[in-house]
Amino acid sequence: MSIKKIFLATLFAAVLGSGFSFTKDLACAQSLSPFENPDLSITKIVRDPDSNYIQQEFTAQVYVKNIGGVSANLAGSHISLAFGTDLATLKNCGVNCSGVNNMYYGYYDISEQITSIAANEEKSFLFKTTPFNGKLKTAQAGKNYLYALVDLNSKIAETNEDNNTFTGSFDVVDKLSPFENNPIVSSTVPDLSITRIARNPDANYIQQEFTAYVYVKNTGTATANLAGSHISLAFGTDLATLKNCGVNCSGVNNMYYGYYDISEQITSIAANEEKSFLFKTTPFNGKLKTAQAGKNYLYALVDLNSKIAETNEDNNTFTGSFDVINKVSPFENIAPVSSNTQAQIEVIDTKAKMLREDDLSSILAELKQLRNKVKEQESELKYLSKLTAGLQEITEAMKDRINNFITYGVDENTKKLGAGERAVVMDSYKNAFNKLPDSEPELADAIKIASGRWPSERSETAEAQAKIDFKKVYKREANMDNRNDSAAIMVMAYGLRQRAANRNLGSERKGIKTFANVYGHAPRITEEWNIMQAITYSGAKR
Repeated sequence: MSIKKIFLATLFAAVLGSGFSFTKDLACAQSLSPFENPDLSITKIVRDPDSNYIQQEFTAQVYVKNIGGVSANLAGSHISLAFGTDLATLKNCGVNCSGVNNMYYGYYDISEQITSIAANEEKSFLFKTTPFNGKLKTAQAGKNYLYALVDLNSKIAETNEDNNTFTGSFDVVDKLSPFENNPIVSSTVPDLSITRIARNPDANYIQQEFTAYVYVKNTGTATANLAGSHISLAFGTDLATLKNCGVNCSGVNNMYYGYYDISEQITSIAANEEKSFLFKTTPFNGKLKTAQAGKNYLYALVDLNSKIAETNEDNNTFTGSFDVINKVSPFENIAPVSSNTQAQIEVIDTKAKMLREDDLSSILAELKQLRNKVKEQESELKYLSKLTAGLQEITEAMKDRINNFITYGVDENTKKLGAGERAVVMDSYKNAFNKLPDSEPELADAIKIASGRWPSERSETAEAQAKIDFKKVYKREANMDNRNDSAAIMVMAYGLRQRAANRNLGSERKGIKTFANVYGHAPRITEEWNIMQAITYSGAKR
């Protein structure tokens, strides 16, 4: 027998004599294998911007790599970052040292940004701010340190528990940045800005209740996920106070303030897309109302809780203003609305949202109709092609929404109007604004026109032409403080339709006769039919 065989036989006998269990102890050995557990380590920390000037705000990407053999589930695991000039203190830092001697500290549940890291994979966690003392800033010149720790609460069983920290350093010069703006530059982040605020109604009378659409545009290059991000609106006459307003100033000296989680209405905004958030009321002191005459301001802020990492953090605000006259509205349909009228407006807003989001199935379900693609094609050929003629900025999605409105309507009233009348509504909108409706507020205005309500958006050009037409019909200037005259102007300018249930064909025949006496022919085009509607239903007299 060879020496090797004698050695193996002796070893085998010794093992048998020791009572060693191959299955049990081999399984135990496998559970301790470094290839059966994850192993997290921090490889680097990258600042953005990485300039070394004093008083420079920055964000920090902490890169975490899993050098273990299996994927790491990060649910509940925490990651922290400490920043300052005293490294020894930073290594033992916690909430108690945050903000002390210009030290910054913060920790998060890492799964807010990273749910898992596969074996041998690297991902980064963005510290856009610290939850305890705000944005990171180079507050002191000299050597500055960044100290990061992953899985500080030991949530994950790892092969090696001693490689979870990382220290980075850089020198800060005692000199302010020569650049006025130091935006965080990245090709893969969104950038939110507020482009405008639209009131509804936009009348300037005192004691006028209104709602406000805040338009938010993503000018970045990546989709913005808005979950958890807040949007606020402050309203009043003292702009300086409004800019620093919060719950504490809500309702004080006729100021209004409110904020919401923006994802209650908008879950995301794609790159270069614009969407609107509707402030129907403020959660702390109710409906917005023009309580004081003079200059009034609307101040809006998006992502006020800094939930979203953006290219530019300095363009999240918008200020709008308008003058309020010390006179109560003389018009019944723009006075502070009743609960019934407000309910109607809310229904219109809901229908506009359904139309904008291409939710045709829900619209048809409420109308108790089945989809009819033959009718859709008929509407497209008969009405849509004429409506879109001469318009450059119109997408296929816009065409589909408008054609759906013409084919089916959106509620019982527009359903009863008929396809021809619904097409006239869209033509009236086009004539007034030189465009077709696209956004939710624009679609809501079209539905309001179909329901005989004043649109929120106004056209000076359309109303000026309506005043010319009014003078031709009534042989006098329109008195806009007279309810009947103002109603005639609005019908002529925007084509407000009489609700289907209130139409009187006998009165319309008389209106056509009056129109023919003035113009020498019966109405032929949309603008002329709108004049006839004003003659019939406004109540204006010569």
